[in-house]
Amino acid sequence: MKKDFVKLIIICLIVFSCVFTFIYSLNPTYGLTSKQLKNHHNLTAEETIKLYAYYSNRNDFDNMYGLLSSKLIQQLKTYDVNTGDSNPSFLIKIEKVDEESNSNGLYKQSFYETYWDSSLLIKLGYKPSCDDLCPIDMVLVKEKKNSDWVIQSIGF
Repeated sequence: MKKDFVKLIIICLIVFSCVFTFIYSLNPTYGLTSKQLKNHHNLTAEETIKLYAYYSNRNDFDNMYGLLSSKLIQQLKTYDVNTGDSNPSFLIKIEKVDEESNSNGLYKQSFYETYWDSSLLIKLGYKPSCDDLCPIDMVLVKEKKNSDWVIQSIGF
């Protein structure tokens, strides 16, 4: 009887660890297609933010830095923000606040509030209320009509 109970507990632990590993390995794509994940050109500003979140959660700094302005990359490196040791934060919501055209020598400049949460339940589709989350401001710029959106600032 005790042997059966011990076997049952061992099986439950194995199943639990497999399920936990599966959930932990999920990486939301935020509705981006496989084409958008491979080709970063001609994305909208919102898709650029989603792609940043995707690469950030994977600790793929090379691709993530490709979406950022050189000034922002220097700021992040100065503050040692992305060391890869932190828990991922998942993008919950994007709200466009404002957009300017032909200002400061740029074709377009867009201002967003983004909401993030680090709960692993988000990987399973859980959507927390944004009322409890603090928005993080993001500014994206498009230098020319045919250029790609670049993240100029994140809460700085």
